[in-house]
Amino acid sequence: MPKFTPNRLFIQALKGTIGDLVFYEDADGNSIIQRKGKRKVPPSEKQLGSNDRFKLAAVYGKMVQADPVLSAEYRPLCRGRMAPYHVALRDFLTPPKLVAIDLQSFSGQPGQLIRMIATDDSRVLSVQVVVRHAISQAIIEQGASGPSVIADQWLYTTRTVIRSGTPVLLEATAADRPGNLGAANMHFIIP
Repeated sequence: MPKFTPNRLFIQALKGTIGDLVFYEDADGNSIIQRKGKRKVPPSEKQLGSNDRFKLAAVYGKMVQADPVLSAEYRPLCRGRMAPYHVALRDFLTPPKLVAIDLQSFSGQPGQLIRMIATDDSRVLSVQVVVRHAISQAIIEQGASGPSVIADQWLYTTRTVIRSGTPVLLEATAADRPGNLGAANMHFIIP
């Protein structure tokens, strides 16, 4: 039986697939070669949708990798052997979250603050606020909130007088760099 002694440098340089073999490197830097898995059932619609979303994330990651300014913004978020491409991929796949809306200092008068906590795995770029009448859905006021000096906190300053007893729906939407949106709603009655 013939013996094959691989050239280590050649094997370490291989990444990807050749035929039904997959070449990759594990987290410890070891070169791994294995056969492709065989799918027993066709992918579901949900899996196909996830594949499409991941392809778009890869395009975004490559765009970040090619742009020195964006790459520099993502670099501080890299851990271990991560590259800005990997952080951008995660950012694309993870939408921001609106964790809390604080209405304690809002009583329906102009100039009052509505505080929101919005988080993201990289950075929240903006938080938009819409205040509606809860029954008619008519927009009472809307606008952009600004970042606070406190991390992840956003402040919206009200501009309109809202009568006491009015049922209100507050909608807040956070956006991150890839364009993902995270939203939260809160119903309340003006005291």
